[in-house]
Amino acid sequence: MKKQGKVREWKGSEGMAETLNKPFDPEAAHAASVMKDEANIIDLGSKTAIGDIEENERGGKQSKIKGRMTEVPPLALIEVSAVMAEGAKNYPREADGTCNWHKIGCAENLDHALEHAFNYLSLRNEPDESKDIEAMGEEISHFAARALMTLEQYIREGY
Repeated sequence: MKKQGKVREWKGSEGMAETLNKPFDPEAAHAASVMKDEANIIDLGSKTAIGDIEENERGGKQSKIKGRMTEVPPLALIEVSAVMAEGAKNYPREADGTCNWHKIGCAENLDHALEHAFNYLSLRNEPDESKDIEAMGEEISHFAARALMTLEQYIREGY
């Protein structure tokens, strides 16, 4: 693999939570991506702001990513997005664009996730003739949404 030279120095994730909570502004995003100050460019060798540079079989270069996005379960994420959309109706964003769930910590989200998991297990253990498949789907979807919120808060805040 060839190495790439000068890239912007990674400053860490300070302020990232505030940035991610705000509505997306494409013009601001573009302006932020344009490097105006050459002093901010340093030679990191094969590193970029987010990791190593990789080159594909056709010679295309890009940042190496952590995982394989093609392995992420799309149908489950669509279900979670529906749960999140419903939640956004009941608990709208703050005036500054902050999502309500960003104000809920890991432990609280985990408690709710576990409640949904146990509700699902309880419904699953019902006799076949009285199983409520729709309710089971709602519980497992809400479990997944709360589990992802818990993980997101852990990544953002570490607790």
